[in-house]
Amino acid sequence: MKWAQEKHTEYNSELGVREAHIKFLSRENLRLLVFLKDTGQFMEAS
Repeated sequence: MKWAQEKHTEYNSELGVREAHIKFLSRENLRLLVFLKDTGQFMEAS
């Protein structure tokens, strides 16, 4: 998994979100984030 090998930086995170937004607008992919309702804790993503 490429994303698991890269160092997490603010720049890489921003780039990933921008790419996901483009894919969403072009209807290629929909990123799904799952949070716990009670605590707001992030659980998983697609």
